Amino acid sequence: MNGNSQRFWHIVSALKQGDPLPADAQRLTSSASTRVVRVSEADKDYYVKVFLPRGRLELLKRVMLGSRAQRAALAADTLAQAGFHTPAVVAFGNVGGASWLVTEGVAGLGLGIYADVFLRGPLSTARLAWKRSILHAFGDLVGRLHRQGIIHGDLRLNNVLIDTYSPVPMFYLIDNERNRRFKGMPPRALIVKNLVQASLLYPVFGTRTDRLRFFEAYAEHFPTLSGQERRSLLREVQRRSSQRLESLAQRPLAKRPELENVYNVPA
Repeated sequence: MNGNSQRFWHIVSALKQGDPLPADAQRLTSSASTRVVRVSEADKDYYVKVFLPRGRLELLKRVMLGSRAQRAALAADTLAQAGFHTPAVVAFGNVGGASWLVTEGVAGLGLGIYADVFLRGPLSTARLAWKRSILHAFGDLVGRLHRQGIIHGDLRLNNVLIDTYSPVPMFYLIDNERNRRFKGMPPRALIVKNLVQASLLYPVFGTRTDRLRFFEAYAEHFPTLSGQERRSLLREVQRRSSQRLESLAQRPLAKRPELENVYNVPA
């Protein structure tokens, strides 16, 4: 076991037991069933994620499908082979009833945060063009996923990282442990679910026309869909998105973060 592996294992053990972490390990916000820290080694960031036991159903899934960390590593490999970007998996394993995953950091920021900070309100001509290119690229991304039979398990905006250096929109997919791949087209219900998750960018940061830009880029991957089928799918996504947005509107707004190292936002 090399030095990095020993350090990662120490962090995994501390996270699982609730013990103190090394001084340079930054604890990050996560769900109740996970614990995540960021650490740096040789000027490179790594993310250590521990998946905690979630009951008997999780144990059954572990026997049948592998642990959550194993599923995340397999999903990352599937995405990479299909031509999508996702943080490289460094190591993963099981410890007791828990499992753990270590991934390399990427120069990316959650798309929801990026949009909130840089794409809200009146925009310059250059920034408006950049927003529209992001919308098109995001629609293209989801369309390519579904065209290849891949459903992302949780396509909320901050599980899509946008590269903060690239002069063209480039995305990394994270939190992939619940991804599924089908031999043909995924079930419509799962397609709608992903599209609703992706559409939560609106209407706060965009217009109806922006929504159509996203959907048209998505639909380019399904030329056999009739006009009626496209309209039916769009109506269903809009209806469910509106319901979800009404629910989200009841929550207090999160404080907008101070961001550094974002280099691709036009003035």
